[in-house]
Amino acid sequence: MNKIIEKYMTLQLSTKQFIDEINHNKDLFNEIKGYLPTEKTIDDDKWKGFVYALSLRTHGYDLSQIIKYNFSNGSNPSGKSTMYNFFYKILQANGFNFEYKPFYKERYMLLMDILPNYIGGDEAEIYIDTFIDNLEPNTTESKKKKQIKEFIKKEFVCEKKKPTWIQEPEWPVADKPLKFISQSKNGNCCKYLFEDVSTGVKKEIEQSL
Repeated sequence: MNKIIEKYMTLQLSTKQFIDEINHNKDLFNEIKGYLPTEKTIDDDKWKGFVYALSLRTHGYDLSQIIKYNFSNGSNPSGKSTMYNFFYKILQANGFNFEYKPFYKERYMLLMDILPNYIGGDEAEIYIDTFIDNLEPNTTESKKKKQIKEFIKKEFVCEKKKPTWIQEPEWPVADKPLKFISQSKNGNCCKYLFEDVSTGVKKEIEQSL
């Protein structure tokens, strides 16, 4: 097995570094591709109960498409957690026995436990995840949660009311999270107005029922 895979599974290589390797190392890409089920083998006993079977079918068993669309290129906490679990299951099915490392799952669960219901979306989650990355490694769980909550309260500012999303939250981020100004509704359509306070540029997010 390629040492790069081992480093990723043992958390010696970050998700971003692993994806960069997959995208630029043809031998690694082909080796991983060889571990994946195909349209012809997906129904074999080896893959019974494989939770990512539908995702593979949806994306034509294309590794690049799966990483891009199913795991958001490992950019957000959810993508990192799901991607690590995907590779763990794939390698397990191929007879490789790695110890499951819950780091990405725990990071995602920590974020979901703390995140207010009006804040969310890839940009917001990546922004908060980057802050968590820079916390002192030995910070206690309670202190870590307190620091993250204070950071969210400071960074995600509302002019008056908080947004009431009709779908999943999509809080936009430039260098910093944009300030929420207001929302308006017209029939089944709801528009959310944000402003980049450093430039004065406004951005509108539209959602429909």
